[in-house]
Amino acid sequence: MDRYGKTSNGMELTQMEWTGMAIAAMSLAQTAMAIFYRKIRNRFHYKSIYVICFSIMSIGFLLIGLSNNYTQVLLSVMVVGLGAGWLMPNANL
Repeated sequence: MDRYGKTSNGMELTQMEWTGMAIAAMSLAQTAMAIFYRKIRNRFHYKSIYVICFSIMSIGFLLIGLSNNYTQVLLSVMVVGLGAGWLMPNANL
């Protein structure tokens, strides 16, 4: 995929496909982090987990803002997903 969104076979991706890839990337990162939530919960207080989650998500949003192409946006969305992956189970206490 080059910077203009064309794949190696010359097909251009639509806006809906880009959006779907971003949602999928964030969901995969959330799932990966949620798997390890129990280990983190045993080591940290729930308030500390909130601070960690929002810090990771803030870094991800900053990276989204500094992105130059969509590949960087996808990677940054995954960072946001890492923080959200611990935030969701922690909010269900």
